[in-house]
Amino acid sequence: TKSGGNAFHGDVFEFVRNRAFTTRNFFASEPDTLRRHQFGGTLGGAIVKNKLFFFTGYQQTIQKSDASKGVSFIPTPDMLRGDFTTITSPRCNGGRQVILPAPFVNNQVSPSLFSPAALKMTSYYGSTTDPCGQVGFTTNNSFDEQAGVAKVDWQVNTNHTAFLRYLVAHSSAPSSYTGSPLSILDAAPDNLVNSITLGETWVANASTVNTFRANFNRAAVNKTQVQVMTGRDLGINMTPPAVPNNIFITVSGALYSVGIQSFSASVPTQSWQLTDDVSLIRGSHQIQFGGNWIRPVQNALYVGTNGGNFSFSGQRTAIAAQGGQPAQPGLPMADFLLGLPASFSQSNGSVDAQRIHYVGFYVQDSFRVNSRLRLNVGIRWEPYLSAQFKNGRVTHFDRAKFDANIHSAIFPNAPAGVLYPGDDGFKTNNRAHNVRLNNFSPRIGLVWDPRGDGRMTVRASWGILPEMPHLLFYNGFGGVQPWGGGITVPAPIGGFDDPWRGHPGGNPYPLNLTSNYVFPINGGYMTVPLNLRPTYLQQWNLSIQRQLGANWLASVTYMGNNTTHMWAARQLNPSVFIPGTCGAGPCSTLGNAPARRTLTLANPTQGALINSLTELDDGATASYNGLLTSLQHRFANNFTVLANYTWSHCISDPVTTLLGGSYTKPDDRRFDRGNCGGIDIRHLVNISAAIESPRFNGRALRAIATG
Repeated sequence: TKSGGNAFHGDVFEFVRNRAFTTRNFFASEPDTLRRHQFGGTLGGAIVKNKLFFFTGYQQTIQKSDASKGVSFIPTPDMLRGDFTTITSPRCNGGRQVILPAPFVNNQVSPSLFSPAALKMTSYYGSTTDPCGQVGFTTNNSFDEQAGVAKVDWQVNTNHTAFLRYLVAHSSAPSSYTGSPLSILDAAPDNLVNSITLGETWVANASTVNTFRANFNRAAVNKTQVQVMTGRDLGINMTPPAVPNNIFITVSGALYSVGIQSFSASVPTQSWQLTDDVSLIRGSHQIQFGGNWIRPVQNALYVGTNGGNFSFSGQRTAIAAQGGQPAQPGLPMADFLLGLPASFSQSNGSVDAQRIHYVGFYVQDSFRVNSRLRLNVGIRWEPYLSAQFKNGRVTHFDRAKFDANIHSAIFPNAPAGVLYPGDDGFKTNNRAHNVRLNNFSPRIGLVWDPRGDGRMTVRASWGILPEMPHLLFYNGFGGVQPWGGGITVPAPIGGFDDPWRGHPGGNPYPLNLTSNYVFPINGGYMTVPLNLRPTYLQQWNLSIQRQLGANWLASVTYMGNNTTHMWAARQLNPSVFIPGTCGAGPCSTLGNAPARRTLTLANPTQGALINSLTELDDGATASYNGLLTSLQHRFANNFTVLANYTWSHCISDPVTTLLGGSYTKPDDRRFDRGNCGGIDIRHLVNISAAIESPRFNGRALRAIATG
């Protein structure tokens, strides 16, 4: 916002932090290794005196620190020879002895039974001399950030000014990779943001001012990764993903192929914005009106686990309870070397291309009713137009159509009740729900001097503030069937080396997304009510201020707000608990949870195709009420004091910032209602004071103690 003038002015600065200037934290054994170098400068002046001016600025931050250290566990040389006696001993299991079932005999097994893929993966980690397999690793920690601004101001004439401003910012960090797959914990960010704004202010006359702004923003948010290990590298019989990616393998409590936050992504966004505001003074009225239009566009690509996802948890070498003997947990690294994953899944990645038009218009009037009372009234219209999915990758679920076994005309093999854009009952022009034009936000405020002497003021206001979701809110639609293509195979018959063997239809990748696409069982879906109600906040306050004596001011303020139609997420297809015994065991177990899901119980054939079905719930609410009291003594008699006390309470239903998940009890939102997490501070006291020391006569005392 800073501008140049007729004279040239500038500055430079530099800030350095490193161990040479840093003392040791009291609880640390040595000073931290943070090295931070921040530098930059500004320059401004005239291009044409009294007419055209410029201003520029630049700042860069370079931060580094010594590599962070971590530990994990890998197979030991004894394990690779088939001897698991040490790794199953109490020494390596928190005092618990692990007994492994067949094919193990006395916790030993022939290495010929080991998975070739597991042995190949083990070769990426080197060896360990620790009897329990512990190894250490390090990760890189550094980043670089640059930011710059350039602005030109044009004084067209005394009543007309314009400016052009360009902002740019870039930040990046190298991969955390230091040679071991264990060090690949995070993707390497590389983000570039550009913004350009054109502004104009025109004073038509002493009572009319018009302000115009045009803006364009573009953000290229990218995350890159080091490709170290793929399914093809390990010899696994699976189709390589269309976008190259590391395979994701986790062995509980031990090694992994890469970290869950390490996958690459690209989220380019851009937006255009036009704003115009007019201010008029007509008699005792100050009237303002205007409007703005914003056009955000997002094209996001998340590769996720499109390279394959294997989980080894120890369940394949666990021993079930029998003969009065308790169950015995297995050993995840034994499952891993034998090539017995608890589950395997693969996805098609996620593409999220959304566009939205935001339009808002307002008018307000501030006017004096009489010498003691001033009112401010206004109204804003913001039609909720909702985001459009460029490629139509959005779904809707209709329970009535599910019960009637009605299928989509776009994808006839989709589960009953699941609709796609263009289907009967889901013609929303590639939106998740219908638009809502009737979205008005009135507001009113007043200032009242009860006695007319200027020593007491009463202020009150109330207004409705609408809320708009960010474009990433609906990005979960990019991962649902069929385009997300996520398919999970529990305990695959073909094991680690051939996970699609035995799967109905074999390996489905690459996906053939025609109208005849065969939908897998246990697919994930999302839905939004067609007549979704947007969130809005009602906010109000009442304050009384009273001057006491010549220098004291006391005030009491009540503040409150209530959020209506707050968005939460709930599960429409939860597993239903069935009490009692069915046959030889309980009716409800973890193993039969899919068969107990709501839709499967209603229609076993179609319900089996749906696992998770998340619905956006627009019925949540939240409220805040607070009482603020303050006492202030303005600077007089060599001191000033400001003291305030706030007593408040915030209560909220569950809320979601991304469509997905569910509150605890899908049929009872209020079960999770409670105090607002992290912000419900009931009592808050602040007291500040300043005292000016007297002016002493003595030169030495005056230099030391006089302010």
